[in-house]
Amino acid sequence: MRTIATRIRRLVRRMGLAALCAAIFFGVGAGCAGRRSALPDTGSPNGQSEQEADFAEQGRAFDEEQELRGVLLADEVVQSYVTGIGERLVPSDLAGEADLRYFVLRSPEPFGFSLPHGSIYLSVGLLYAIENEAELSQVIGHEIAHVVYRHSLARMRDRHAKATLVQLTDMATLGIGGSLANYPYVLSITRYSRAMEADADEWGLRAVVEAGYDAGEAVGFYETLRASGLATLDEEPSPTATHPTLGDRTASLTGLLESGKVSTVDGGRIGQVEHARVRDRIRNEYLRLLRAHSRFELLRFETTRLIDAADAASYRCYRGDAALGMADDPEALALERAAATQSELTDESIKAARSERAALLDAAAKDFARCRELSPESARAWRGLGLVAFAAAAADGDDTARDRVTVGSADGETAVEALERYLELEPRALDRRYIRRVIDRATEREP
Repeated sequence: MRTIATRIRRLVRRMGLAALCAAIFFGVGAGCAGRRSALPDTGSPNGQSEQEADFAEQGRAFDEEQELRGVLLADEVVQSYVTGIGERLVPSDLAGEADLRYFVLRSPEPFGFSLPHGSIYLSVGLLYAIENEAELSQVIGHEIAHVVYRHSLARMRDRHAKATLVQLTDMATLGIGGSLANYPYVLSITRYSRAMEADADEWGLRAVVEAGYDAGEAVGFYETLRASGLATLDEEPSPTATHPTLGDRTASLTGLLESGKVSTVDGGRIGQVEHARVRDRIRNEYLRLLRAHSRFELLRFETTRLIDAADAASYRCYRGDAALGMADDPEALALERAAATQSELTDESIKAARSERAALLDAAAKDFARCRELSPESARAWRGLGLVAFAAAAADGDDTARDRVTVGSADGETAVEALERYLELEPRALDRRYIRRVIDRATEREP
């Protein structure tokens, strides 16, 4: 039997759960005295040291790797939206000095990071978690500040970060940066000190105000994130932690506003409608990513919320996928719950997740049936019904019997009928070979 530690390593590699909250890395603190109007001097004639130039070169190689591997969201409307906010935040006297580029990563986890040469990465999960444009402006402003202050160069000069350039080079040249599960690793080598995070937070807030955004809404981003339940891992205080909790961060930035250190104006831009349009554009991508990353419980929660507002076939199928995934992989379900509640993954928690199998299969069957009712020609509905029937026919539902079905069972026959219909509707389905194997297993007879 696999040990708990082995299970964790296997599941985290597959799910990328380390990105869940390690990536929510915007720090707070005393802040800088004021917003800088020029890039800090590094002592070289062109304002860039040789060491920083090397680091920037590897950063650009990292950017190219992401584009080649197809992990960037290819949506010009979303790209233009994010870039437009960034351009609005950069003051005119810095516009020609900071070569900023913005990328949206196809990951459901809410995170963002910046690299020293000016690339700023935001995830689909982060854009979806944010409620309005003002909140997003605080996130982007914070990351711009890290580039403006050249924090990465300062990090490279301390003992802990001496290997950063080598690590980033490896990611670019060996290709490991192309896997979304590796982004927590990228973040771990670009983390900054509390003082650097404090500078970035205050610079970002000043940029938000000067760009005309509502400062109160911008600061509210941290509360939005905490209320969403996506950032619980960032909420445990620690004397050695690089980042304070989201609650501390909210209090610190609110204090800057209330003290008058950062002036505000009434009627600032919120951008609720504009951001809602972007969320609508990325919703299906977000749901697909949750499914692909085995974030089944979160997928089920989000689709339930959507179904309550509009009972659409696609939402029913996604929720059916979530319930089926939870039933099929109780270890992944137990790990997701452990991560969300900051508890340990134990044999007992896995056993508890496994005990829900029958109820989850029943829920999945109902959702797929409703999806088919709303859209009779939905290939996804037929596929889901077939896989649920196959799972129900599997002997006992344990790990060793998952691919065996009860001889001559009605569920086995239902599985074959539904899956054959799926292949009729999707003759070029990418999982055609897998579905054929399932059909063969459902029809084979034990000796």
